[in-house]
Amino acid sequence: MKYKRSDLEAMVAQLNVATGYKMDLDFAHTYGGYTLRYSDGHHIGPRVPIREMYQYLRGALDWVNMP
Repeated sequence: MKYKRSDLEAMVAQLNVATGYKMDLDFAHTYGGYTLRYSDGHHIGPRVPIREMYQYLRGALDWVNMP
């Protein structure tokens, strides 16, 4: 599967709506990839490759949308 930044950004937007938080996706190639951060700049987790961030966001969305 080809992972795209636009897919990750759409998932973050869904997560923001579901949780009420303001998070954004930050990318830095030299520091190891993608990380989530709150609007005040605090990082939510470590930097990971795009594949791992995709899996993390899928799990987070599944968790917040549980019946």
